[in-house]
Amino acid sequence: MKDIVNHLIPFILPITVLVLVPQWIEPNIVVSSIPVLLLGSAFIGLEHLVMLLTLLSFIRIGKGILALWIPAKEFIEIR
Repeated sequence: MKDIVNHLIPFILPITVLVLVPQWIEPNIVVSSIPVLLLGSAFIGLEHLVMLLTLLSFIRIGKGILALWIPAKEFIEIR
């Protein structure tokens, strides 16, 4: 269970920055254009996919995560 919690910690900052802070700054967001909403959602989804793939590489190959308190034990090299 501790490993699962440690692997979920790196998701806190991106989710906070992409979801919670904008909601806190502007609580009454009105969508005026559906295509712009879909494009923005696609970019956020793509960012989360890249982050997930990066974290999975660190977990599977490097035996660690991006967080400094659990550094990767092996060097990860992309060829």
